[in-house]
Amino acid sequence: MFLVVVLSILAPKVSPFTEVGFDADKPLVHYEGKRYELKKIDGIPAAKLIAASKRAFGRKWQKRIAEDLCELFEAMGHHYGPTVSLELQPVGGGALVKVKAARMTRENRKQVRAMRRRRGRPRAEIPTLPAEVVRSDARQLAGLLRERYAYFGKQQTDGEALVAPLLKLDRPMPRAALARALQDVVNRFGDGHAGVRGARSALTPGYAPFLFGRHGKRVFAFRADRSGFVDHAFPYVRSIDGKPIATWITAADALVAQGSPQLRAQRGVRMLRWLKALGAAGPKVAIELETAGREKTRTLTMSLVDRRPAYGAWPHARRSGLLGLLKGNLGYIRVDEMRPDHRAVRELKQLWKTDGLVIDVRGNGGGTRDALRALLPYFLEAPRVCNVARYRLGPGERNDPGGHMANRYLYPLTWREWSAADRVVLTKYAKTFKPEWDPTGPGFSAWHYMLVRPGPRRYGKPVVVLLDAGCFSATDIFLGAFKGVEGVTLLGEASGGGSARSQTYRLARSGLSVRLATMASFRPNGKLYDGRGVAPDVVVPAIPADALAGGTDTQLAAALARLREPK
Repeated sequence: MFLVVVLSILAPKVSPFTEVGFDADKPLVHYEGKRYELKKIDGIPAAKLIAASKRAFGRKWQKRIAEDLCELFEAMGHHYGPTVSLELQPVGGGALVKVKAARMTRENRKQVRAMRRRRGRPRAEIPTLPAEVVRSDARQLAGLLRERYAYFGKQQTDGEALVAPLLKLDRPMPRAALARALQDVVNRFGDGHAGVRGARSALTPGYAPFLFGRHGKRVFAFRADRSGFVDHAFPYVRSIDGKPIATWITAADALVAQGSPQLRAQRGVRMLRWLKALGAAGPKVAIELETAGREKTRTLTMSLVDRRPAYGAWPHARRSGLLGLLKGNLGYIRVDEMRPDHRAVRELKQLWKTDGLVIDVRGNGGGTRDALRALLPYFLEAPRVCNVARYRLGPGERNDPGGHMANRYLYPLTWREWSAADRVVLTKYAKTFKPEWDPTGPGFSAWHYMLVRPGPRRYGKPVVVLLDAGCFSATDIFLGAFKGVEGVTLLGEASGGGSARSQTYRLARSGLSVRLATMASFRPNGKLYDGRGVAPDVVVPAIPADALAGGTDTQLAAALARLREPK
């Protein structure tokens, strides 16, 4: 006991790793941002290291290897220096990595200790799956893509080819790493709804202490509470840890669905918060900022944080008290979520006598289609087709004359509830509808249609709908339905593009859940929602100051100016 106390006092508190965990008796470590199984350290085999730690420290053997490596070396009589040699086996496969001189630092040891305390157990202790389980679930995903995924045929891709590296795996793999690998597979299809539950848990934590925004091809940095930029005089980010911001954007883009350009840009800039997962080496990063004109720079050193800062809903529903009646007898309705409570309809009725109206759906990530069905009738002169889709039939599933997508208010022409007038409208429309990609064949249902009829009265004044890349899912359908309506102008930036009617499947061996699209969904003009989104009629990009609380709102100002123009 006396020896242990002396070693604890004298031994340096350093480590070559930033994270350490265990899968049974296998040490799993993070070195330079990547996860490995530790084979040897300073020539000591991992098995010998573990045996020595168990003899010297008993139940605390894992803690000593993870947090107090030098104490363990002292107990073993091993002479060590400021660097150690390493032999590391990449988790999931790959050639053995040999490091001649890995620096032992206090910063690394602090990060190891913080991770163990915050998580209760190391992230690397996530259950490891045998190779046979990984191969089995990879084959199951390939089958689901081939037999159930609505967009599989569009890509002309071989499902087995996508998961080929997993089918060849001959060693165990952490469950979280499998989730990440499968997420990378489904990302290739560009479906923003598709995903694998738990995929992000494979990403190394360690986040920027601020938020990133995108302005054209440039990135700016602002405080998480939106009170201002990280540096008011230097709002834009030029580089991080000496790497150009474009390099970080490329790394972030690889982790998101490869959908429309605007969806990738919007999700990619949000992924920039994950600096450790994207390659940041230490607990601190050097952020090089620049002025708007790029003529001056300033570098700040900042510590990564354990909790990811949140963007939250933006614009806020009652930003600057603008909700309701505005100057010039104009109305403003903020729809921040597609919900079935018809609040927007109540607000519209209160604003009925206005001379123009703004409907703001920016940042609205979706919900249900009830808001569209409730609000759109007040702007229509005639019935309007809002969405056309085909359902992906499963093995043994037959086309149902009554339809497959009632929860999306989509029905085939054979649906019994259509009125005679509806059938006339839809039959005429179907003859002119030309999809950019036709998912025909036995694997798909007949075409389904979403039809909205005019309401009892029509708001006949000019309307501007505000949109941006944060608009997604049911909000895409909302925008596609309003685009082209008489008197309605879409203003802002293109929506994200997503309409999937996802279904969740459970992989049999790992228990991972996978979400895949069950319908191929089209706008009334025949263009796909997924991978395209809805373009505005008037393009007005947001500027960095628009992201700040109490700042500007360029798009809203443009909308109001348009409505105030002399008629």
